[in-house]
Amino acid sequence: MTISFRIVDEHGINPYGEALREIERSILYPVSETRDQFSIVHGQRYDAFFTAMGKSRFIVALDDDRVCGIAAFTWKKVIVNGRTYTGLYLADMKLAKAYRGKKIMLRMIWFGFIKWLSSRRYGGWDFVFGAAMRDGTADVTRSFSGLHLGKLAQATGVLDIYFCPPETLANINDAAPAYPSGNTIALLSQIDDDIKENN
Repeated sequence: MTISFRIVDEHGINPYGEALREIERSILYPVSETRDQFSIVHGQRYDAFFTAMGKSRFIVALDDDRVCGIAAFTWKKVIVNGRTYTGLYLADMKLAKAYRGKKIMLRMIWFGFIKWLSSRRYGGWDFVFGAAMRDGTADVTRSFSGLHLGKLAQATGVLDIYFCPPETLANINDAAPAYPSGNTIALLSQIDDDIKENN
């Protein structure tokens, strides 16, 4: 097994689309204490979800020519307590099942870090952020062992995911509870028809 990494943009990711969808379909996320599960598949244009948020780059992990993993990075406008920043959104860190537990994600993150140190084209952000699924047994943070950049990360919030019809979400109004801390964060995205239609 010879693993290599390649950084590509929204055009360079296209040849890997079907292999990435196959990896996405194979990963099931648990729904709370129920036995339900769901998968996240980004559609025919894998990049569209990310590029709708801003400039995006992707690290593709390859075993020879076979795609075995992905990590997405998006330069995203973020407003914290009324002040605008550029956050680097680290997302969609996924490995094909046969490649998990082999420190590939660790190597992928170090690869990205070294590229950032060596090239200005990967700069221009104020901080890095991301979200991770956890359920006690399947937890992406388990890969943060040893000397790992993930150990520099600190959890700053917990998201609850609710499954409901789109109409219910559309009817949410200002009656939502206030943030207990008084701090607010707005993660903004441009409108993109490909996202709405999941194309």
